[in-house]
Amino acid sequence: MNGQSRRTSRPGQEHGAALLIMLVIMVVGALYFVVGQSQTARVRVERDAITAAALAQAKEALIGYAITYSDTHPGEVFGYFPCPDTESLWIDRPSGCRVVALCDTGGPGAP
Repeated sequence: MNGQSRRTSRPGQEHGAALLIMLVIMVVGALYFVVGQSQTARVRVERDAITAAALAQAKEALIGYAITYSDTHPGEVFGYFPCPDTESLWIDRPSGCRVVALCDTGGPGAP
């Protein structure tokens, strides 16, 4: 031979390069899927925390409105909630709708 070595292979013998490439592609795909799922879960948890904070703020605002109702409406008792915004929902407001309900404290004698 003239200094060059030839690699000879028998028919049907594989060297495994294609299998190795496929394995690498599958591992990269699996890692992409796992990382993507963890990112989605993290975003969902952050979004739920923002929603919970907004709902807590709305609850405090409604309770504050009900408690101070008699201060802002002389001659009325406290505990009234505002009417829902029916105009933006294209719902007819019942005639004379001024309040929705009194606060239910859940104490003795509450319905």
